[in-house]
Amino acid sequence: MSSSTPQPTVPGAATPRATQELRRRFPALPYATVPRTDLAVSHIGIGTYRVRPETEQHREALLAAFRAGVNLVDTSAHFGGGMSELLIGDAIREATTTGILSREELVVASKAGFVMGHPIKKHSGHAEISEGVGHCISPSFLESEISGSLERLGLESLDVFLINCPERMLHAKNTHVSKQQLYDMLGQAFQALENEVARGRIGSYGVASNSMHVPASPEHISIAHILEVATPNMSTIQIPFNLFERDAMMEGYDGAPSLLETCMEKDLFVMVQRPLFSIWHGQVRLLASKPDLRIEDEPQVTAALSDRFQAATQLELELAGLLGSSEADTALVAKFVWAQVLAENLTRLTENGFAAEHYFTKEMIPAIEADLVLLDKHAKEHAQAEGQTILEAWGSSYRDELRALMDSIILMCQMRALQANMDLNGVLTALAPRALDRDAALATNVLRVGLSAMRHVAPASSILVGMRTPDYVARAFSAASQPQLDEATLQALFDSPALQQ
Repeated sequence: MSSSTPQPTVPGAATPRATQELRRRFPALPYATVPRTDLAVSHIGIGTYRVRPETEQHREALLAAFRAGVNLVDTSAHFGGGMSELLIGDAIREATTTGILSREELVVASKAGFVMGHPIKKHSGHAEISEGVGHCISPSFLESEISGSLERLGLESLDVFLINCPERMLHAKNTHVSKQQLYDMLGQAFQALENEVARGRIGSYGVASNSMHVPASPEHISIAHILEVATPNMSTIQIPFNLFERDAMMEGYDGAPSLLETCMEKDLFVMVQRPLFSIWHGQVRLLASKPDLRIEDEPQVTAALSDRFQAATQLELELAGLLGSSEADTALVAKFVWAQVLAENLTRLTENGFAAEHYFTKEMIPAIEADLVLLDKHAKEHAQAEGQTILEAWGSSYRDELRALMDSIILMCQMRALQANMDLNGVLTALAPRALDRDAALATNVLRVGLSAMRHVAPASSILVGMRTPDYVARAFSAASQPQLDEATLQALFDSPALQQ
């Protein structure tokens, strides 16, 4: 996953002196200090999972964040096949050449672990997770990924490098990896990363995990075991934390300190991911709504959805008339009942937009295309030229109508999510009327709650926000610059039944 053309290199790395000076230039924005490196890092960082160089707004958003004093940007070698790093590198070059920020003021973090976009078996110790997707934390793989990230970013050094989701190795299909073996592999990786620190290619390192904060998870990796094999320059962990996923601040059943307490005790910096994207009780809960949606538009959305169902159903009825009554004809007609399938499952689909979209893209659309191939083959074998033309036109119309129907269902999912978010925002602002703004978007209030909670229990932390537009940057800055909620208010919010569901 390297860029096709070498990028101009921006020399240098973040320094304590430069980042602390930046902190003084932006007094309205709270900063934290990374314990082991003394770097000053804004309490909100830029998450770049979905940014791409072809979208001008994404580049503008990065520059707007830099202008606001946000000096932490987090990416990964596999985000968009490396495209995220290319965009960040371009924005850093512009920011440093135009005087928005110096390289020494900017803290750049990247990650590696997922094997995507190049042969899985290229490095020893790889794990095959699923078709075309692997995972690897071998020293040679990490060295290669650091080289690729530096090339795409156009930097001499990464300030922080994270091993990304090492627990994925436990799902290897080509070999068995026990948790003890995984910790041993991490120890070897950490030794290799110490060499990278000595080479000056990274400033420090850490681990990003989606399970470290959940002791009950089968793929949980323990911070205590990680620290047993850690080497001196381990500085950072990255975990999910949001309004619903608060496991990192919970004590263990045996009275063991929480993950965040351990991080503070061991002088680890905490980077928080997914502040607006919760996975709770097996459901995805998006804590931000599309900005162009309005709840008063729901009647029109419902009417459009009904029209789409009618059009798709009519096409399915027409197919029986276009085909004959042979056994092969009847079998083909039985395949084209997708409108009926969607109607029967509409309630379940609209309850979870992410699950619906996954079902459409991974299962339904490929199945429809396969059915249309069968229809085309049947027409060529059994129909005259005119009949083939009619069936070809029917197939094209059916494909278009079902795509439009799926789009309408996704829009209905978004409307349902908007209503749920408005209800939740009402609960939060009722519980904390003097601390939260009833007129603000749920995302703004949720960020304020998350930032306040982290600053109380883990002041050496930063929350990564997907700032893909200048408006999102403004919202994140507004949330970060407001006074933090006190502990009593936070406790009242977290004790609310609305956050226990």
